[in-house]
Amino acid sequence: MCEIAWGRVFTYDNGALIWRVRPGPRVSVGSTAGSSVNKGHRRIKFKGKIYQAHRIVWEMHNGKIPEGMQIDHINGMYDDNRLENLQLVTQQGNVAKAGWQKIRSSNKSGFPGVRWRESHNKWAAYMTIDGIKKHLGYYSTREEAIAARVSALETLDKGIRPNE
Repeated sequence: MCEIAWGRVFTYDNGALIWRVRPGPRVSVGSTAGSSVNKGHRRIKFKGKIYQAHRIVWEMHNGKIPEGMQIDHINGMYDDNRLENLQLVTQQGNVAKAGWQKIRSSNKSGFPGVRWRESHNKWAAYMTIDGIKKHLGYYSTREEAIAARVSALETLDKGIRPNE
C-alpha cells in the first residue's frame, strides 16, 4: 500500500471505517466506507484504487505493513476489522492458519491435515507449505497426530519450517 494518511480520510469506530472526506458523488461524509465482498472482506475504493479495510485499519494504528507480511483476522471472521482481532503474520503463517480452519467433507479425523492411513494402520499428519505437502509422521493415536500438526503450525508461526 502507498503511504496515505488514513486518519485524515477515515474515522475508526470499533472495526468500521467512517468517511471523513467525500470520496465521490454517491458517498457522503459520515457513512460507512466500502462494501462487503469475498467471504466478508470489506473493500474500499479511494482515489481510483481498491483497498482492503483490514489493512487500512492496521496501517491507521500501526503504520505501514512490512513487505512480505499480511494482516490476519484472529477469529477467522473476515468482516470483523476491530484492531484487537487483527495481527501481523507471514504469508506462510496465514496460509497455514487457513488450512487449520478448513476441514474437507471427507475428513474423518475432524481435524485438517490428519487422516487415517489404512496401509500403515496408523494416523498420519500432513501440512502444506509453499504448495508442497509435507508428511509429519505416522502416529498410533489420532490425538498424537493432531498434536504433531499443532506443533508444526506453532513452529511455522515462529518462522521455522517443519521438516527442514
